[in-house]
Amino acid sequence: MQETTNPAGTIVLHLGAHKTGTTLIQDYMRLNTPLLMRNGVSFVPRRRTFDLFGFGDAAKVTAGVETLRQDVANAWDAGCRHFIISHEDMLGRPVMAGRDGLYPRKHQALGALAREYGEDEVVIVFYLRHQDEFIESYYLQRINEGAAMSFDEWLGGIDTTKLSWRTVLDSIRDAFPKAKIEVRMFADEISGGQSRFIERFFSCFGTFDREAFEDFAFDNSVNISLGDKGLEMALHINRVVTTKKERELVRRFLQTHFSNRDYPRPVLLGPEQREALRNIYAAENARLVNTPPVKEAS
Repeated sequence: MQETTNPAGTIVLHLGAHKTGTTLIQDYMRLNTPLLMRNGVSFVPRRRTFDLFGFGDAAKVTAGVETLRQDVANAWDAGCRHFIISHEDMLGRPVMAGRDGLYPRKHQALGALAREYGEDEVVIVFYLRHQDEFIESYYLQRINEGAAMSFDEWLGGIDTTKLSWRTVLDSIRDAFPKAKIEVRMFADEISGGQSRFIERFFSCFGTFDREAFEDFAFDNSVNISLGDKGLEMALHINRVVTTKKERELVRRFLQTHFSNRDYPRPVLLGPEQREALRNIYAAENARLVNTPPVKEAS
């Protein structure tokens, strides 16, 4: 990889959004730690990020960054040139009933992060999804986590006219005026496959030796979603499970036997609802993305 202008190294903040391949990137790093270290890359393991940062409340993020400070120093001492902090929950829940906009608690985490890195030339990576895809996917995640409300009930608490990504990105830019911010469209990035998606993520550092990363070969199915029958079953079962262990067992069972790999994807938004959301946000989304779409390999 190309050396950065910062003699200590580059901090990369991968802030999400939810349902845009963050688990895929985190799993790649976990399963390829020695390979990354040989290429000068260190990171916070996924198993630690939630303990450190939770759902992005200011006190938790401040304490988490303080805890990480020595890890970052150790990475520089070990010769690493890049340190990745990847946590999709950093900005809080993406939608909250009764609260307008995406990531309504984003300012808490951004303020805490900015106190540590706001004046540094950090790299920030943020992926978007079209709003219709995003709310469907995030609803299914909430069901996987144990929620039992129907899609219409859940959507009824959200103002779909106030789901602009621009407000989130404006807040990030305000908090990090010196940052290099990579804004990418998830659908474009993942269209070339998982390995290409991961390679593109690491391109935020600049040029690198592709062969040194063994062509980013990676095929690992993560965060599998529910098929239509799995969703119907989950809505009934989630009303009676009461413990974290029970929820984990149900989630594992449904994802194994009733995922969208084997059953049709649930139909959640109607055609008119989907078209209305696209009409509101499509042009703005295109303006926000600052990396070119991925082209299919020839």
